Amino acid sequence: MNHASQTGTHPTSHRPPRDTREILTIEPWPDPVVERDPGSHPTASAETLVWWTPVLGPTAAMMAQRFAAALAHQPRLQITTADVARTFGMGNSNGRVRAAIARLERFDLVTCHGQAIYLRTALAPLSRRHLDQLPSYLRELYETRHR
Repeated sequence: MNHASQTGTHPTSHRPPRDTREILTIEPWPDPVVERDPGSHPTASAETLVWWTPVLGPTAAMMAQRFAAALAHQPRLQITTADVARTFGMGNSNGRVRAAIARLERFDLVTCHGQAIYLRTALAPLSRRHLDQLPSYLRELYETRHR
């Protein structure tokens, strides 16, 4: 078992790989504290797309949700950066793949260690700063559902 899955903390972060032929290994990053929070939701759920797209942008939000959905059925996902680019309509843009992974890391949804990417299995409730990024109709809906 890796350090991330034992403690809910992440290993030291490193930049994602640069070569489009490189294979990324996506692994779950469980966090029991977040998972027990009644306002949290599984990363694989549609809620990730609804609440996190305005915060992360569509590519990073879809990437997190899609990878989490795959991890719900297997212990790890191995995928080339070229296949990630094609999956999310990025053509052959390894730079856009790296940017989306970096954005997920900036918002603490993933942590990278070499070619391994650890993805949170559950997402905590949105912070006030993130709520402020939602359009008003989504913010009102979120606040109604999470009272």
